[in-house]
Amino acid sequence: MIATDSITKQTTTITYLVGGINAGPGLLLGADLAGLSQFIDTPDARQSPGGLMVSSMRNQLSVTINAGLLEFVDASDEEPAREDFCRRVAQVADYMGSRSDQTFAAVGFAFTIEANSVYEELPSRTTLNWLVNEDALAGTGYEAIGASARLWYAARDRLHDLRIEPKGNQFDGSSYFAGMYVHIALEGTLPSGKWLAQALNEEHDDFRRVLGKVLTP
Repeated sequence: MIATDSITKQTTTITYLVGGINAGPGLLLGADLAGLSQFIDTPDARQSPGGLMVSSMRNQLSVTINAGLLEFVDASDEEPAREDFCRRVAQVADYMGSRSDQTFAAVGFAFTIEANSVYEELPSRTTLNWLVNEDALAGTGYEAIGASARLWYAARDRLHDLRIEPKGNQFDGSSYFAGMYVHIALEGTLPSGKWLAQALNEEHDDFRRVLGKVLTP
């Protein structure tokens, strides 16, 4: 179904989620641009829906801060992400956690890619043929024209959420979009940059392996 040599990275994201947040500013109380500049070179800040976005063109990253989460996006073309990115993520998470009364309960990794289909038909049509018994709709007056897929699975005591859909989530999208989210519960000390880089590589490789198994003819 998918042409593996056509896979291109879209995003790599690391998200820290707080546990049991109450109404209030939460992590935003610790959003200090001067302090963040210890870890992010020449940061630029602007308001985002519900929070603050800090970005750095030099470091090729952005972090969105709101009351209940920190979301870091690697803006480089490297896969899965640079060790430098993971190091800065860990430093900022430690800093923000130390300035808030909130506790991080989980960290999540998210990967998204785009790829072409090996078939001439639309990706949503291929997925429809793969998943749906169209004969079941015979005589109902309904015509199935496309489908997307979502798969949850567990590995290494972590929940994995894989989405496979046509680009733009439109039935007539001409290429595949696939995304994986991995949820990892946290207890005690926050993970180091080295741990993040190792775990991110592990999960990225797993993402590509699973794609290869479920999206190849």
